[in-house]
Amino acid sequence: MTDLRVVVGRGRRRVTAVAGVSFSIFPGETLGLVGESGCGKTTTARAIVQLEDIASGSVVVDGIDLGELDRGSLRLLRRRVQMIFQDPISSLNPRRRVRDIVAEPLNIWNIGSKSDREETVVRLLDAVGMDPESTLDRRPGEFSGGQCQRISIARALAISPNLLVCDEIVSALDVSVQAQIINLLEDIKAEFGLTVLFIAHDLAVVKAISDRIAVMYLGRICEIGPSDTICGEPAHPYTNALMASAAPTSLDTAPKTTRLPGEPPNLLNPPQGCRFSNRCPRAKDRCHIEEPQLSECGKDHLVACHFPTLAKTDDLRS
Repeated sequence: MTDLRVVVGRGRRRVTAVAGVSFSIFPGETLGLVGESGCGKTTTARAIVQLEDIASGSVVVDGIDLGELDRGSLRLLRRRVQMIFQDPISSLNPRRRVRDIVAEPLNIWNIGSKSDREETVVRLLDAVGMDPESTLDRRPGEFSGGQCQRISIARALAISPNLLVCDEIVSALDVSVQAQIINLLEDIKAEFGLTVLFIAHDLAVVKAISDRIAVMYLGRICEIGPSDTICGEPAHPYTNALMASAAPTSLDTAPKTTRLPGEPPNLLNPPQGCRFSNRCPRAKDRCHIEEPQLSECGKDHLVACHFPTLAKTDDLRS
């Protein structure tokens, strides 16, 4: 996508939730999109699958600009992009049986015969770790949140998409179930040859699954690069703070927190210049006037900061 802008709300409450976001996802990779609540991650995801109107910019899938397609052509292209939503229970129709939920995309697109669809549903449920025999004729209310998320994944895979958009799909699950879903996602990515956009606010989860990570703050991308680089040598002060405040990975490490100065800005009246300038410990006059653009600071590593740093995150813990 290039310079994507999404405006939400009405009248005086209209805000630019996504303010000029640009990034690419390469075939076969997992790109993690991370940031605090309200930064625009979900709005970006919904814009990619055309569930939000785009004010300006472009979303390109397989070389095709979605904004230039008519309704019929867009509908056809949507087969290549599927989304898994954050709440696994409310995203499933509570009145329908699992066999009908997973088969619905196949029925809509009239793919295969009735027996072929039934075989596909059984195969998909088996692929996501659900026993078809004990699952097919039950309804979503009879399953746990983790099981419902597995069913949602099976439904998303039904029409063989190329890109899977995962919007905080483990945030509502227990930690042990989160690990199961992450492992499942990695398995089906390899089995089905998927490209994945994985959105979360849990840095440990994002690091575990992502090839690259994009960090978002107040509607803009502030840093993007390989997972190990972003987590080990972050260059943006906001990324430094995120990494320093992450939960320790060892039980022998005492939990520590990093407090940013100032208050999170209001989207109705964002700061001039750098959007992080009112909370940044390294901000100078230039930061309050000139908005930084993504620029290269290492191999495949881009940062939007006038004064980037490659300080280790351990040095920033307090």
